Amino acid sequence: MRKASLKILLVVFLFSCKEDNVIKEIIVEGHVQNMPDGKIYLSEAHAWQTPLYWATSKDGHFEFRIKPDSLFVPFMAAIHFVDSSKPSKVGALLFRNYMF
Repeated sequence: MRKASLKILLVVFLFSCKEDNVIKEIIVEGHVQNMPDGKIYLSEAHAWQTPLYWATSKDGHFEFRIKPDSLFVPFMAAIHFVDSSKPSKVGALLFRNYMF
């Protein structure tokens, strides 16, 4: 009886120590004056030509809602948008992910 109780207590202890730090959603939002309306793209900062996510900007406000899977790794990101006033036709916002 005592061995069975000890085993049950050990199993309960092991399951109670399980760390459940799963991030269910990442939200990146902002408001930028004079940013044109339209699609904006979130990419890895060093590979900005390949967008990973996109959102729509309206009156300078945008919001990315990302549902990461178990393989998600935080990264330094850049936000790019079409800007016809620039010679390259591309505008950019840069920031660093300080979460991890």
